[in-house]
Amino acid sequence: MRNQSFIACFTTALLIGACNMPSSKNKQQIDSEPNIIDPITLQSFGEQITADNSITLTEAIAQLGSQANIHTKVKGTVVDVCQAKGCWMNVAVNDSQVVMVRFKDYAFFMPKDIAGKEAIIQGELYWDTISIEMLHHYGEDAGKSANQIAAINKPELKPSFEAHGVLIK
Repeated sequence: MRNQSFIACFTTALLIGACNMPSSKNKQQIDSEPNIIDPITLQSFGEQITADNSITLTEAIAQLGSQANIHTKVKGTVVDVCQAKGCWMNVAVNDSQVVMVRFKDYAFFMPKDIAGKEAIIQGELYWDTISIEMLHHYGEDAGKSANQIAAINKPELKPSFEAHGVLIK
């Protein structure tokens, strides 16, 4: 009888302990969630980067000039984000120009609700010719109307960015 009481108490203690343990996450869940650097100000995505020594996109494009690409760290305001997956974002250069930011090796995505927030982005700035088909695809991802998408009828040469790491304020 005493052994049964001991076993019952021991089993109850194990169950209570197991219920109070934090749940584990699988690797895919961990990889798709941001690393919170400072829970109040910065979320980190992709490679770990720091916020120091960033320049504006205007300065970076001037440095790019006619070179094929440069490695840089820039800051700017997110204008919009792919609403399908968060697989790209547009960051403002000025009131009329944006740079599309894609993510190295498609390894991480942005939250879909970060428009208007400041981003610090480290990676490669380069000149890119964007085909009509891709411009249509990006228009669909951004939620543009059929008329707006149909009005796209020529490729664009523009600066683009491949981010290795991103901080969102």
